[in-house]
Amino acid sequence: MTTDTQQLNETDIGKDANFLIMELNKGLQSVNLGEQCKAIAQFPNLLEKYPFPIVVNSIFLKITQIFCDGTNYLRLCVLRACRTCQAHLEKLTVCDDIVRKLRPFTESNDPVTRALTLRLFGTLCQITREHIGVHHAILKQIESHYMVEADAAIWSSHQLAPISSAFAVSLCPILCKLLGSLSTELEVKLKLLRLGKHMHHGVQIVEQMRSCLVEMLTVYGTVEFVTNILDTLTVLESAAPLHTSEQLDLLLGYLSDERSIVRQKALRDLGTLARNVPHHWERKHVTRLCLHYMSSSQAPVEQEEVFRVFYHLACSSQAVDLFESGLEDSDPKVTDCVRDALLTFQVTRVTLKAMQLACKLTLLQTASDLPSECVLPPGQLICLLFAQFLSKSSSCSDNAESPSENGPWFLTSTDISPEELRHTYSLLVQFFSAYPEYAPNLYKLRLTDFVQLDGGPRGGILCEFLSTLKTRLPSLFCDQAPTFLAQLCNRVSENNNSTSDIGSILSASGLLFQLSERSMLSAKDQESFLLAVAHCVSRPAASSSQLPTWLAYQLARQANRFGQHDLAARIYTNLVPLTLTERTNYWLVGLSEFSRAEAQLVTLSRCIAEENEITHVLDSKFQRWVDDLIEGLRNAADSMLKARTSLLCVGGPENRWFQAEYVGIRSSLCLSLAELCISANFFTHVGVRSFAIEEINGNSSSQPTPKPLHATPVWVKRQLSMWCDLDGRLASLRAQCLDADQTTHTHLIAINQLVGFFIRLLESIDSVYKSDNCQLLLSSVGLPTQSPRADPFITVLPELHKITQLYSKSSPNPPSKLAWIPFLVLRVAQVASHWPRFFFQRLQTTNVRLVLLPKAGSGPDDVLTINNEVGHMVQVMGVVQQRSRLPNNQVACRVTAVQVELTVMEATAEGHHRLIRQHCSGNRPGLVFFAQRSAQLQRDYFHCEFCVRFHGHAQPKTGTSQQQRPPDKLYSIRATPILLDASGARWRLTRASGAPKETALVRVETLHSNQTGILSSSTNQVDQSDNNTPISAS
Repeated sequence: MTTDTQQLNETDIGKDANFLIMELNKGLQSVNLGEQCKAIAQFPNLLEKYPFPIVVNSIFLKITQIFCDGTNYLRLCVLRACRTCQAHLEKLTVCDDIVRKLRPFTESNDPVTRALTLRLFGTLCQITREHIGVHHAILKQIESHYMVEADAAIWSSHQLAPISSAFAVSLCPILCKLLGSLSTELEVKLKLLRLGKHMHHGVQIVEQMRSCLVEMLTVYGTVEFVTNILDTLTVLESAAPLHTSEQLDLLLGYLSDERSIVRQKALRDLGTLARNVPHHWERKHVTRLCLHYMSSSQAPVEQEEVFRVFYHLACSSQAVDLFESGLEDSDPKVTDCVRDALLTFQVTRVTLKAMQLACKLTLLQTASDLPSECVLPPGQLICLLFAQFLSKSSSCSDNAESPSENGPWFLTSTDISPEELRHTYSLLVQFFSAYPEYAPNLYKLRLTDFVQLDGGPRGGILCEFLSTLKTRLPSLFCDQAPTFLAQLCNRVSENNNSTSDIGSILSASGLLFQLSERSMLSAKDQESFLLAVAHCVSRPAASSSQLPTWLAYQLARQANRFGQHDLAARIYTNLVPLTLTERTNYWLVGLSEFSRAEAQLVTLSRCIAEENEITHVLDSKFQRWVDDLIEGLRNAADSMLKARTSLLCVGGPENRWFQAEYVGIRSSLCLSLAELCISANFFTHVGVRSFAIEEINGNSSSQPTPKPLHATPVWVKRQLSMWCDLDGRLASLRAQCLDADQTTHTHLIAINQLVGFFIRLLESIDSVYKSDNCQLLLSSVGLPTQSPRADPFITVLPELHKITQLYSKSSPNPPSKLAWIPFLVLRVAQVASHWPRFFFQRLQTTNVRLVLLPKAGSGPDDVLTINNEVGHMVQVMGVVQQRSRLPNNQVACRVTAVQVELTVMEATAEGHHRLIRQHCSGNRPGLVFFAQRSAQLQRDYFHCEFCVRFHGHAQPKTGTSQQQRPPDKLYSIRATPILLDASGARWRLTRASGAPKETALVRVETLHSNQTGILSSSTNQVDQSDNNTPISAS
């Protein structure tokens, strides 16, 4: 086995990284301080580009040397750079060398240097958490009389104590000693006591720390000390819940304190314990909170905090036990507090919290066995909620978002934050989804009357609430759809002085499109809508073609997502002449072509259904509208192919791979539907005669049962093959959509289920010809499980199933009469698809980078030459980088592991990129080796090794010594990543979707017969521990 011990400069990644490091060294060696700082600031960018352990080690060794040799200002720059690179610390393997170089500076004569060194140790806490020398250096400087040094030691302790049990155990006695000492300044004690929240690594230090803090409460009674000690005790109890009941009693006792700040802090700490350790709460604690709420002297802020505590408890698994009846019948209950708040008809933040808690308790009753007396009855809750929604705002200021001072509180109240309002709407959606019988009562609120294009942020949140309700309950607001557009336009003309908000315009437009999804907006309605939008954002005389370009593009995207493709095509067409770059022009032309194809097909199919009054599907007579439908499907498929070509021409770094493939699949779907229509229509009128002959022959014979048709028609096999290929393309596209949102996955699954329906239909027709039963069996064409947010392609499936079942029960000789299949195609063509969100916007981005070692160089034609005595060790290093646009960088689909497929193919000597197929006895391709390895991600890095075994190249033994040496063989080694998420799903990304394959060329030198004796008989042995599959090409 070859031992590949290439150094950093012998790999392509090493060469590139070394080149960049050399460039940075020029800046570091400059006499200009600015150039040096600039070079240090570029180190994080270098690690982002090459986040591999070998590069990380080199960079941090270089940074450490700069810290040791530079001035304090350069040390500060190094400290800031290291904070940016903390994500790469787990890949370091030279931790001891770094610590050994930095430790002497903790003994420097300069306190600033010592402070910077301590902060650097805190920044590098991932590699110093178990280093006793670092612990000793930090603990020694906590008592320093230099404030800059003491603050640095305290800050580093905050970094190390949460992750290092050894450090926490060493810190606890020192901390208790300093907190109890009278010589320690009060300002220093306030900084030190916050370290107590990290003393949760052992029972002994928890007890010691808690005793010290509780004793301090009796000594220091100032507001600042009491609030900080209560907060520290609460965090400590959340991490190590050993005295939760005592802590709850302590906090509840401080609710009677005369200082409002202390009471509010105690309530917030109670909320923290309710969120983190709700299983340690008891009913007596809930009762005491209810009593505190009922006391008349409490401020609204405290009542709001009480409801927040109740809400956290209601979200826990212990809510049923906690919210049952009180200890005594006379004790107040949570429902009493909720009812008292909802009967105060002046909506405040307390009322909003009470609404949220009431909805949560009612939903809790539906999911568990919570007694009915512990919640408000749904009917009573609806009455109270409606009364609150009909009340006015508690505070109407001059700069309110609504033009009317007497507007509803959910549009005018400035005391209620938009986040709380959105959360309340979310709970109301869950309530009406659980109790749909109360949803029709929403008409009494006339919420749609408050929808405005320029309604501000709160108006946009109201539109999102109504849109979500419409999605969950499709029958809601149906009678308001015809007049909604006119009312929306009239409200704009009445409010000329209102300020426009882009989010409100888009939300109101989405609600309009959703209410009008059963029919396309007419040209007159489109003009009225665009004029209204232009009136909101521009002068009153503005025309629909003078909309801001970005707003117009957003409106078109919104129209596509809700099936209004005609309006979207109109907007895209108007935007094309305004483009400044060729790529933008191709993009808008592709969108315009695709939208127009969708709109024309939907309009044509709906006109066919209305003009011909199609209601009966059992008529086998020739239908003239079928030809129009086939022509419309073919034209739509051609237009979609043109749109796909335009999208492919966009190119660029964003690479519209999903859009191009999605449009191609939609084009193939239209073409498959057209071909199915043609085949079924032709077979119905030509195949009837053949079946009639078979039926006559069957009746004249002595057999009582009809004979099956002899051979499956060619069109059935051809159609089945076409639909199966389309299903495979869909599966391949779904496997690449790791970064897609949930609605996009739902949409692709809906198309997949639609394709599966027609595949099962064709298989049922095919089964007739393979059995003795002439009846078409459609029982296998089942219904999918519909989700609450069903896609239009899913909602149409029950109708298709109904048509097939009706035909199956009514037709005596189904196999020869397939005139009902065009009715299925027509119903599918009437569906106005909702374009997925991933078509326009991705919420996260995943990139995979692979490196094969050893490798001759970075060029594609560089060849590595080896002697294959036993085998060749291949190392595959990789990095998975995931970035999200969601808040707090939340990743919807987190990759947890990577499976690497290593494939070795024999290549030609000339034209290294072309692989050859060796057609040997099994007609198998030139595959030499195949293996799979799974590796767990270490934050974002993974590594695995393969032992590649080639074929023996021993010189054959012949009698002559002048034998010519056979040529060396060239092999191509390719590594392909397969990503695995937390649920176990496999994602096979391609180069376009963010995971390029890595290839290396290897030349295996020919071995002479006197150098190997048994090589040819041993090279094809399988190493079971490698889980590989070597395949002989001889």
